[in-house]
Amino acid sequence: MYFPDDLKLMTVAQLRKYAKEQGIELSSSMTKQAIIDKISEAQPERAAAQQSEPRPVRQALIISDDSDDIPVMTVNPRPRPQEASAKPAVSVPRPPAAPPKGNKPAFNLQGARAWHNPQPFAAVPPAAKYAPVQQTQPINVTLSNQRGMTDAKPQVRPVTFTRFGPDVQANPEEEQASAPQRVFRPSYDPSQGRGSAPQVPAQREEVAYTPSARGRELPGMNMGIPEMLATGDCGEGEGVLEIHPDGYGFLRAGNYLPGREDVYVSNAQIRRFSLRSGDYLKGKTRPRREMDRYSAMLYITEINGEEVDERTPRREFEKLTPIYPAKRIKLSGKDHGDLLLRIIDLIAPVGFGQRGLLLTPPQIDRMDILLRIAAAAKAHHPDITVMLLLADERPEEVTAVKARTESDVLYATFDEPPENSVRVSEMVVERAKRLAEAGQDVLILINDFHALSRAYNNLGAVDEGEMRGCLAAGALNKPRQLLGAARNLKEGGSVTMLAAVQQDESNPFSRMVLEDLRHVVNAMLVFDEGLDRKGLRPAVSLSKSRTMKADALHTKDEQEAVDKLRSLLHAKGDEEALGMLVSMLEKTNTNREFVSRLDSWLDMMK
Repeated sequence: MYFPDDLKLMTVAQLRKYAKEQGIELSSSMTKQAIIDKISEAQPERAAAQQSEPRPVRQALIISDDSDDIPVMTVNPRPRPQEASAKPAVSVPRPPAAPPKGNKPAFNLQGARAWHNPQPFAAVPPAAKYAPVQQTQPINVTLSNQRGMTDAKPQVRPVTFTRFGPDVQANPEEEQASAPQRVFRPSYDPSQGRGSAPQVPAQREEVAYTPSARGRELPGMNMGIPEMLATGDCGEGEGVLEIHPDGYGFLRAGNYLPGREDVYVSNAQIRRFSLRSGDYLKGKTRPRREMDRYSAMLYITEINGEEVDERTPRREFEKLTPIYPAKRIKLSGKDHGDLLLRIIDLIAPVGFGQRGLLLTPPQIDRMDILLRIAAAAKAHHPDITVMLLLADERPEEVTAVKARTESDVLYATFDEPPENSVRVSEMVVERAKRLAEAGQDVLILINDFHALSRAYNNLGAVDEGEMRGCLAAGALNKPRQLLGAARNLKEGGSVTMLAAVQQDESNPFSRMVLEDLRHVVNAMLVFDEGLDRKGLRPAVSLSKSRTMKADALHTKDEQEAVDKLRSLLHAKGDEEALGMLVSMLEKTNTNREFVSRLDSWLDMMK
């Protein structure tokens, strides 16, 4: 039998089925409420019993912190009109507590407090918004729970609670005294049980790492480096640094081009020491593994010949003040009586920081002239750094040049792609900048600036027509920047650059390169093809060769002698003037002797 409330929850189909089972006849047009009333009338005794009996009460348990009794809470009681009074609550017997597992507290009323309320809340008076509240009661802080470190005994330190959390006020003297005794050891032993307390493993010999020891380590060293050095597998690495656009770099050895002997330098080392392209580094390299393509720099010991800890701060090359050359690079003397070098010292002197062009016809040996200048400069100025840049050169010529000079020879042969010529030239300039920042003087001699400009043009060409002779848009911007690195620095050293350019009137590209560079340089030494054909050596055009502000490079007597000589040679042609000058120079051993005898010779000519 169902109660009326239960009948209301049934569907019409269920009601008709139930009425059929009870033998109650229903018509097909009866509604749901009429069916419920029909079934209720058929069983009046059940309807009366439902009105007299109260509904069962659902009960819920709560946990109270005041007593161990378990009260009964009535959920949503519904008072009824015929209900006289509620039945008294019946006490439910408490089930027996399960035995505790491991070191966990038993789940009873006391255990529930331990699990859900380990510390009773205390009423704390409200404080200022950001002012810290000083805790008067000290809190035990044991460092043995931190990272597996063990101390001799727990320390009691006052704690200050701030808006960012508790802050333990450490004693610096105690920290310094206790630091060497701290040793890193694992705090978990797999052989022990999971619920057991961790034990300290047996004492073993190990080096205690202290913060004070870090200051005595070499820069860039980590804790694994001493072990690598002890094995003796670390190698020596050195070279000129080339920084990749992504931040890392390589030490280039030899020709400043990528090779198998290059050493990798990480981004962190470059940022830490503020390294730049062109820096010369020395250091230790980690052992190369089987699959490693390059060696890797472990730590750096020297930067540009200075110890890492002793190097002085430096400024950027572009921020240094450029000035006109004020000191001459001496090329001639008693031991160097070369007529060409003597004419250069008189007519077109080269100063520290000079930017000059050597215009030569095709039949003039440009490399021989550059080698003579390099040898003379190195002989009179031992501290100067001389670098010969050979672009688009023949391989056998490179070998011959290396055999004739002790200077640095950087090259890219004609069978290599133009990228190599550009890459070598830019690395040479970057290396020269780093030396100039350190106060040193650098002399760069370029064998063929026309070939170097052609390499830049090929890289910037759009189609094959531009590569065959036309000048691509912006192709000479990079060569101009290359020449712009030559300057005399007020706060540092100097970069001197002499570039040889072949004169070829039949080549339109050569004419455009020459016209673009004429107003950029401040010194020009011009060789005449007609004089060379007539057998006059050296075939220097005295009327076209000159140096801007040459009076700052000459002595007073030398400048007066040069002015008198130019006024005399101006009335004559280059052929007669050169023959007269060469004959007078051959009668003297040095330019100083020539200057002292020039007045007597001029009087004899009158």
